[in-house]
Amino acid sequence: MTERHRRIVKTAAVAAQSVLERLPKDATEDTPMPEMSTGEAAHLMELQDATIVALLAGWSLDRPLPTMDTIQDLPGELYDALAEATKELGATVATGSDFSVDPDPKATTPDSEPSESS
Repeated sequence: MTERHRRIVKTAAVAAQSVLERLPKDATEDTPMPEMSTGEAAHLMELQDATIVALLAGWSLDRPLPTMDTIQDLPGELYDALAEATKELGATVATGSDFSVDPDPKATTPDSEPSESS
């Protein structure tokens, strides 16, 4: 994860902190969410968006990788699958744990390919 991507996630986590602090440490998917304002809910969704954008290094779809500006334009089913695949790291980031990733050159995608603009 690049520093640029790490900062996107960290910034979103800071914004969502007021809700995250009210979650039990042993929360599961079945744990009810605490009451929150519309703004707090938006911050949680932004944290989820940031986690997806930061972790998605490449895909086989015929469209550019999403950015924070375009993540909400993905089809709902695709977004849900990406959110599910990245939720554990998102939770790790949100709780303030160390989420640095050891670079594996076989697992990274070089940023040398330009994205198509729509």
